[in-house]
Amino acid sequence: SKEAELKSGRVNVLWNGLDITDKRKENMLFSDPYMDNRQIIFVKKGATGITDEQSLAGKTVGTQSASTAEEYIDGSDFFKNKVKEVKKYSDFVSAFMDLENGRVDAVIGDEIVGRYYMSKHPDTIDAVDVAVGPVSQFGIAFAKDNQKLRDDVQKVLDEMVKDGTVAKISEKWFGKDITLKK
Repeated sequence: SKEAELKSGRVNVLWNGLDITDKRKENMLFSDPYMDNRQIIFVKKGATGITDEQSLAGKTVGTQSASTAEEYIDGSDFFKNKVKEVKKYSDFVSAFMDLENGRVDAVIGDEIVGRYYMSKHPDTIDAVDVAVGPVSQFGIAFAKDNQKLRDDVQKVLDEMVKDGTVAKISEKWFGKDITLKK
């Protein structure tokens, strides 16, 4: 539906955690990547022993249904054979609430979603700053025939990276600068 919105002209820009893929490039024009889309591990504040994917063996892990993390987990022999249980939630907020209440040992999810939640709950959640599964990149999408708008937006984005505005926005919303540097 995102692609249809661009093609129809109902929207001019898609800018909400959109992965740049070869398939999407066939029908959309993209900005330069501005952020990695990483799935990372979140734990209860003060938890020890969970340092990477392998340390989740024997643990109960939560994630959001229909998410990139779920797709990776469902295809992973490690999660099928070594993890005690994978709990799937309708949204990440529910997963994080269960993490805070000790019903899961860890949550695997989008870094930007988790870091935003952490910024609102700084005393309850920590991030284990390692990627789980493949890393993709976010970009801004435009209609295939809208090179001028793409170039105008890219120019402003480049200026905001150069003057530090993008880093400040990331720090405000995610607690650290997680944007790509050129």
